[in-house]
Amino acid sequence: MSEQGWTRVFIAAAIFNLAVGLPLLLDPAMGPKLLPLPAGDFIWPRLAGGLIVVFGIGYFTVSRDLDRNRGIIGMGAAGKLLIVLMLLIYWIKGTIGFWGFAPAIIDLVFAALFIRFLVRYPAR
Repeated sequence: MSEQGWTRVFIAAAIFNLAVGLPLLLDPAMGPKLLPLPAGDFIWPRLAGGLIVVFGIGYFTVSRDLDRNRGIIGMGAAGKLLIVLMLLIYWIKGTIGFWGFAPAIIDLVFAALFIRFLVRYPAR
């Protein structure tokens, strides 16, 4: 993939994180509908939404300079794999339905792309 292609991957990851994180941050009542959280406990959806947004900003930062911001890519891959694992456990247990797990599929794709970037494009 070209540098422009990788830039697009990180912009897409930023947009995805903002699309998932901002609603949780701005409307924490959505949290219990999407995640296995007690109703009315808004600190956890807000915290999750805020961290998702921060990672999205990090992916946008990476898209601006692929070489200089490589550390963010490793953190992003690890974070996305952690989310996949956590949501998979909750889905298998039946705590969340498929649509609660579905965003993890997108995170898994991005994690694989991030790892591929790190392996195929060593730091210059």
